[in-house]
Amino acid sequence: RENAAKHLPRLLKRYFKEGRSVAGQSPSPERLHLFRLSTKHVRYTLESFQAVYDSSFRDLIALLKDTQDYLGKISDANTTAQWLAEHLKGEDPGMQTLVKRLRADALQKSRKFSQFWQSHVETPGSTRRWEEYLKQPAVQTDERDAVGNKGETA
Repeated sequence: RENAAKHLPRLLKRYFKEGRSVAGQSPSPERLHLFRLSTKHVRYTLESFQAVYDSSFRDLIALLKDTQDYLGKISDANTTAQWLAEHLKGEDPGMQTLVKRLRADALQKSRKFSQFWQSHVETPGSTRRWEEYLKQPAVQTDERDAVGNKGETA
């Protein structure tokens, strides 16, 4: 509980700062991929502390999952375009058209991600609210154990 209150708000603050930077520019496919990995690591770290927070915690996890989904779709389009461009060089003019479409699709999805970030993550006060929320775990582990052991005999 103390570790969660001490470390998770700082982790989330750094994550939001990174996301703000990524969403506020036209990042490279590599930069988007790195942010996707950051999102994954932050989400999994937070999920490991889910037991010490109340049900509102699920909203934060859902937000991270949605972010990860957006970034995954961008990564899929970029990776496919890159793979096709490298492995099917000049073999088929239709493939070149497909690669261009995939890159355009990735760019469009990147713009949608930025819009998503601004409208769902970076809403006024939301990042600060989540940081403050993480400073106050809801239930102490020993309290939860005591409740879970109610009625049991040794």
